[in-house]
Amino acid sequence: MKKTLVALVFSVFVLNGCGRGGPALAPMTLDGNWQLAGSRSAKQFPQLSMSLLVNGSQILAAGSMDTQCTGSFFTAGGGFSLAGTIAGDGTFQLTDAFPPPSTPPLPGLVHISIQGRVPRQGDLSWTGSYTLSNGGTNSTCGVNQAGSFQAVSLPPVSGTYVGSVSGNASSSKVSIQIAQQPAVERTTPTHSTFYVPLNGTITIQNAACSMQGKTSSPSFLSLLSGDQLILQFTMDDGSTVLGLGYLNDASETEIILNALGTVEGKCHGVFQSGTLTKQ
Repeated sequence: MKKTLVALVFSVFVLNGCGRGGPALAPMTLDGNWQLAGSRSAKQFPQLSMSLLVNGSQILAAGSMDTQCTGSFFTAGGGFSLAGTIAGDGTFQLTDAFPPPSTPPLPGLVHISIQGRVPRQGDLSWTGSYTLSNGGTNSTCGVNQAGSFQAVSLPPVSGTYVGSVSGNASSSKVSIQIAQQPAVERTTPTHSTFYVPLNGTITIQNAACSMQGKTSSPSFLSLLSGDQLILQFTMDDGSTVLGLGYLNDASETEIILNALGTVEGKCHGVFQSGTLTKQ
């Protein structure tokens, strides 16, 4: 389906003889990756980011959220999918794309709602508000939070990240070369989803084994959701390396690897974590 930006892009052409003239303002779209709230590097909660894909007046969102439980040191979070429609005045609301079938809602499940407005001509960002709630009644982790934000654009992820990781084996030197690809929409008779593929290679070196690999097929096995990276590499020894990480902030100077694990092959069972720095 051909993607339409008419509902989202306010193109401005400054014509000769109109006003003072000058260069045209660059049109802006909601498509892309956005940091809405919080900071992983500063450990500020809630940490809320998402990727957006717009098709006509329909908006799809795939993102990542982590927040602190009320009155507790526990945190709640994970990936999410939202959907919504742009109204005639440019406002929109994003809610659960796949509402849980259970009634009452699943215990502890945090529901996310995002309200916003399409950028106006000349805007460099967009503003909105969020609501995070599981009713606040979960005995382990109650969440009932709301706030406003000014969205910060996250540039397309691209580059080489290098660093040391450690865990249940000797420390490893890891180099990941990664490049963000265009979003892929997947439509069924009942709903639409999308993902942002990541392509790249990985090199792992440690005392026990050294290996190289590239992102696995099909493409949805390695993807970006807001600031969250989910990675799967097929290695030259036949093993699979799985990774879960996050961009440190909008500078994208670091990838915080929460987990990097090897399945099968000569490094089977090695699980490590660490920080990789952009070169």
